[in-house]
Amino acid sequence: MKAEELIGEPFKGLFDIDKYLGQSVGSRYDYAIENILSGENRDSVNGIITVIRSGKGILIKGEVTVQVELTCDRCLKIFAQSLSFNIEEEVLYQHGSVDATSLFRGDDEIILRDKNLLDIGELIRQYTLINLPMKVLCKPDCIGNKEDRNYGRS
Repeated sequence: MKAEELIGEPFKGLFDIDKYLGQSVGSRYDYAIENILSGENRDSVNGIITVIRSGKGILIKGEVTVQVELTCDRCLKIFAQSLSFNIEEEVLYQHGSVDATSLFRGDDEIILRDKNLLDIGELIRQYTLINLPMKVLCKPDCIGNKEDRNYGRS
């Protein structure tokens, strides 16, 4: 998956949380991400999502690895990089409805869809964006391209 594709909706994965709200506190269920996501970028994501019924609502935890194609900041080559990260978010339950304010604040409150559907794909997209490197290098000792090295020399 190309990094530019993270701007839209690269992953689709709606997850119904209603069935977990009726479970006893401490109940946990593990799911392979490949079984939750759909779409063309589904194969670039691996990992396990754990759904735990907490006293306040539903806790979503996971270990995720995403394959992303990046462009080196020095030599401009395109290369694949594996990003691994942990997810931990809680959906709070209040008076028969789910309150998404614990997930994201402001304009980012888009993760819950109609009928208490949690968008796991959007959650993975946002965590992937957060975990992209600030300085993208194809290798630590990349020297860049010849034109850039000679720039400014007389």
